[in-house]
Amino acid sequence: MNILGIVSETHDAGIALLADGIPVAIIEEERLNRQKHTGDFPTLALKEVFAVSGRRLADIDVITTPWNMSRLRRTAAKAVLGRLPASLSLLLQSAQPMQDRNIVFLNLLLRHHLKRQFRGQRLPPIVDVGHHESHAAIFFASPFDEASVLVMDGYGDDAATSTFTGTGNRLERQWHGTFFDSLGMIYTLVTRHLGFQLFEEGTVMALAACGDTTYVDAMRDIVRLEPAGRFSINMEYFNHDRYGMLRPFKHRFIEKFGPARMSGETLTDRHRDLAHALQAVTEDVVLHVTRHLAATYPSRNLVLTGGVALNCVANARILRDTDFRRIWVPPCASDTGAPLGSALWHHHQTLGKPRAFELTHAFHGLAYGPDQMRRALVRAGLEFEELDEADLLPRVARDLAENRIVGCSRAGSRWVRARSETAPSWLRHCGPRCAI
Repeated sequence: MNILGIVSETHDAGIALLADGIPVAIIEEERLNRQKHTGDFPTLALKEVFAVSGRRLADIDVITTPWNMSRLRRTAAKAVLGRLPASLSLLLQSAQPMQDRNIVFLNLLLRHHLKRQFRGQRLPPIVDVGHHESHAAIFFASPFDEASVLVMDGYGDDAATSTFTGTGNRLERQWHGTFFDSLGMIYTLVTRHLGFQLFEEGTVMALAACGDTTYVDAMRDIVRLEPAGRFSINMEYFNHDRYGMLRPFKHRFIEKFGPARMSGETLTDRHRDLAHALQAVTEDVVLHVTRHLAATYPSRNLVLTGGVALNCVANARILRDTDFRRIWVPPCASDTGAPLGSALWHHHQTLGKPRAFELTHAFHGLAYGPDQMRRALVRAGLEFEELDEADLLPRVARDLAENRIVGCSRAGSRWVRARSETAPSWLRHCGPRCAI
C-alpha cells in the first residue's frame, strides 16, 4: 500500500510517501525551491520522490490531503457571512496571506496540478483527512502506545484547538474549540504588531525573556480561561473575524498596548513587556488545557503538535507543572508534518493497519552522495579539499575560529570542507545547506 500525502495551496507545501506505513521520503518543497514556507505546488518534491523511490504515479494507491473539504467550506462560509458586510474582506487574499484563498477548491486544484505534471497518467483517488486529525495522527509514529494528544495551531478546518486520546492504532477526538478562539492566531497577530514578519513567532518567544510583567494582567483579559480546560478570545480587542490580517485589532487593543512597531524600529521596554505578556498568557492557556487533559484521562503521556507546539518554553512548563510524565513533540509539529500525518491517519485510522514505525529522527528527506557534493562545490566555484575524519576536527575548529569556513559534510568515509573566502556572496549568505 503506497500512500502519498500532499500539502498545497497553503504554507509549508510538501509531500510524504508511505509504503505499508513506513516513510519512503518526506520532502518539503522549500528545500528544493529555496523559498521558506513556500506555498508553491510541490512539483519539485514530487519529481524527486519518484526519482529516488523508483516509483511512478501509477504505483500510488491513494493520495491524502490534510484538509476536510466539507468542514472547511462550512467554516469559510460561516466566517465570510458571519459579520456582514465587513466579513466579506475575508475573501481577499491579503486577509489570509498564509494560505491561498482558493484552498476551498483544493481537490480540483490538486487534480489540475497533478494532471499537468503527470500528463496522460491515471490519477489515484484523493482522500481528505481533517487538518487536526492529520496533526494528531503523528501519535501513530510516537514512542507511546497510549497518550493524550493536544493539537493547537492558527486555524484548522473547523477549530484552532483539539484534544484526542490515542491507543494503539486508534485516535478519538474528544473536544475541539471554535475557529476564531485561536491562541496560535493571537500569537501571530501580536508578533506582527511587534514589527516582526510571518513565522517569526519564535523571535517573540525569545524577546519575552527580556520583558517585565507590565501588561500580563491586561493580556489575561484578552485570553480568558474557561471551565473544563476551555478558553476563549475576548473579541472586544480583535477584528480578525471580520478583516483577517488586514485590520486585526480594535481601538481598545491599541489603547491598552500602544501602536504597532514598524519593521526596523528600535525595540523599547513596551515591546519587550508586550512580548512577555503574550508568552505568559500562552503558557497559562497551555497549562490550563493540559491540566484538564491530565485530570480527565488516565494516560501520563502527552503528544503535542500543531504550530503552538513549537513554543518550547510552554512545553517545558507542561513537564514541570502538570501530571504528565512524558511529553513527545515531533520534529514536524507544524504544517510541515501535515502530509505525513494525513497519510498515517489513512493507513492506521481508516484502513486499520497496525503500527510499524516510530519517528526517531527528522532525516527522511533527500540524501546527497560524494559525487553530487563534489559537483555542487565545483559548480559554485568553491575551493575544497577532502579529509579523513581524524584530520577534520582540528582544522574545522581553527577555521571556525577564524571565520573562514562555509560548511563541511560527510562524503562516504571522507569529509568535504569548503572555504568561505572563495564562496560567492549568495552562498556565504545562505550558509552550510547551500554548500553541500
